Amino acid sequence: MKFIFFCFTLFLFCWSSTCTINRQAGYPFKKPDLIYPTKVDLATTASKSDDQKKPKLTEQQIRGKKLFRKNCASCHRRNMVDDMTGPALQDVTDRWEGRETLLYDWIKNPQAVISSGDPYALALYKKWGEAEMSAFPKLTDENIDDLLTYIERE
Repeated sequence: MKFIFFCFTLFLFCWSSTCTINRQAGYPFKKPDLIYPTKVDLATTASKSDDQKKPKLTEQQIRGKKLFRKNCASCHRRNMVDDMTGPALQDVTDRWEGRETLLYDWIKNPQAVISSGDPYALALYKKWGEAEMSAFPKLTDENIDDLLTYIERE
């Protein structure tokens, strides 16, 4: 009889402790924490995520990414869309279209391009409060090709 009484007391103690813990946690919840979909189609979900992935970087884009991180990421955002210390780089080749050699010169030595009197370079310089872009004279044309290919991909 003492054993049954002990078990019953133990049961009440455990049950009341659980109720107290649940009340402290806000149970019963007024709104469910999780909303489960009624039906999940795993085949469709897998194919959507595959379609949303970007293709892998080419070797040229990988080299460009390394150059971007080393030389450009301190002033230009990695998403290429938003401005930072420097302007967003998305569609940079379109903005310099027809003057690609001048773009390469700009990357290597922007002050020389500004001094030459190029109207676009001067407008860009004035728009950004006459902040000087760092010069990268050690970058080769091939390096700049890699860099621009990466920027345009992003």
